Amino acid sequence: VIGFDPLEHRLAERAAVERHEWLTLLPYAIGDGECHTLYVNNDDATSSLFPLNDAHNARFNHLCGLHTVSTRTLRTRRLDDVLPPGPVDFLKLDVQGAELMVLQSAQRTLEQTAVVHCEVEFGPIYLGQPLYPDIQAFLNQRQFELIDLVMPQRYHYVGSGVEAAEDRLLWADAVFFRITEDAETRRAQ
Repeated sequence: VIGFDPLEHRLAERAAVERHEWLTLLPYAIGDGECHTLYVNNDDATSSLFPLNDAHNARFNHLCGLHTVSTRTLRTRRLDDVLPPGPVDFLKLDVQGAELMVLQSAQRTLEQTAVVHCEVEFGPIYLGQPLYPDIQAFLNQRQFELIDLVMPQRYHYVGSGVEAAEDRLLWADAVFFRITEDAETRRAQ
């Protein structure tokens, strides 16, 4: 298992909790290999290479309280450059709107990947981010098919008067399998 996080304190926390010889944690932001601004938000799990879309987010519970507390410039790393050669059974992406950027810069990796488990957004939580249809189209063109949407996250509209009705699907995790007859890949799936 190889994990990445550009926020050093989060990487250290995970390393302290998950001390296993099979776990490698690297302090990288995964992307396209170029320099980008990292927007660190008050809920740092929402930190992203894309700025928050305040106009959109102001309409929804939880999202309306998000704001950027700092920024920093960093060079991202491409998966093709940091993963060792060989098959990838399971590729999990949760990079807050930059999933398509990561996938577009991971051609070699995708050719050897059995399963892509990828966070996708259905509304523009971040300015300029690609949404679910863009990611599905990209993966479909590379012989991946959607298997399921899991962990759907719904929010209610602020001021709707119906606080319990979380009626807007804003993000979920999409699971894609590579279409193949290869026995090893099918076994990993």
